[in-house]
Amino acid sequence: MDKILILSCWDDDFELKSVRGTPENAYFCDFLKKNGMAFRYVFPSKRKDFPPEFTPVKARLMPEKRLIRPMTSIFNYFLLNSAILRKVRSLKEKYSLVYSICSSTSLAARKIADEQKIPFAQKFAGLIFYPRFSLLERILKDFHTFMALRLNADRYFVVDDGSGGGKALIKLGIPEEKVVNLPNPGPEIIYPKMQNAVPVVGWIGRFNKLKGVHFLPEIIERVLKTTQNVKFRIIGFGEYEEFLKSRLPADRVSIERGGTYFETLKVYRELDILMSTNIYANLTLPVIEALAHGVPVVAFDVPGTRRIIKDGENGFVVRPFDVEEFAERVIELVKDRELRERMGGPGREAACSLPPWPSRIQFEVSELLKLVPEES
Repeated sequence: MDKILILSCWDDDFELKSVRGTPENAYFCDFLKKNGMAFRYVFPSKRKDFPPEFTPVKARLMPEKRLIRPMTSIFNYFLLNSAILRKVRSLKEKYSLVYSICSSTSLAARKIADEQKIPFAQKFAGLIFYPRFSLLERILKDFHTFMALRLNADRYFVVDDGSGGGKALIKLGIPEEKVVNLPNPGPEIIYPKMQNAVPVVGWIGRFNKLKGVHFLPEIIERVLKTTQNVKFRIIGFGEYEEFLKSRLPADRVSIERGGTYFETLKVYRELDILMSTNIYANLTLPVIEALAHGVPVVAFDVPGTRRIIKDGENGFVVRPFDVEEFAERVIELVKDRELRERMGGPGREAACSLPPWPSRIQFEVSELLKLVPEES
């Protein structure tokens, strides 16, 4: 079998020891290495400190300023794909499969597949609001996904974070036999729980509106008006960091930059409650990882929430986007240690029903290899 060609738009998420945020691609690359599978990983980057199988591409992209982002995003899609295509052609290697792991690299993947007459697989991290958009909105708001769905991949993989998963792809017209639903997995490592003298309420994720960070100041203010016997830890990174720092009391709330994936994973053992203010889905890694550590979760009732959070059993499900009720549920857990501990058991059971990372990745790779003819 020849090499698998992996196309990506990220240059910082393929090493397990250093990856921040979702370790999806790091686990994927680690699996390929451990199983002796040859691959070439191509992505845009200005860095040069990569192992031989990782090939950075110099891509001159336009700055994506907020007011003209829809247009610059479209131009950058073609610029990035052109740069990747030139680099792959210059390598003069033969591949058995091309796997585009982000929608921004779909066009290059399609062209390489056609040139080398090999299968092409496309992966989506999640579809969020895409199925609800009109045709014009799909083009302007998410051109990368719009293109990826029209390039006739041999297989479409989508991570099920609760926002739609494979069902959303099928509704969009992708044949069911081409769709592979990838479950969001449970953590491979679960750390022993710590006992806190004062309850610690956490929030973990990217600081953006999809994660609902704009709800945090009002929720936290309501909790602190009722009880001072509580600490808050907000962990992540993103464009709303300064907003949070300006709106939250520094003496009561710790706002921390997220570390590596495994450093952040250790934080769950130090929490008593997790808040999930996501506005699009809740079958997400922070929710799953908190429950795996026996931490009850308070979350808005958005897609995927009730698949993992059982209201009153391992957390609380709140009407979207009722910050008053949300704060009341947090206060209830802060004041009742016995309730928190009682919810911990069902939380672990719910998270353990999901596959751990190695099993999830093994499933993904096995589905990919079905596309490759045996003789290759």
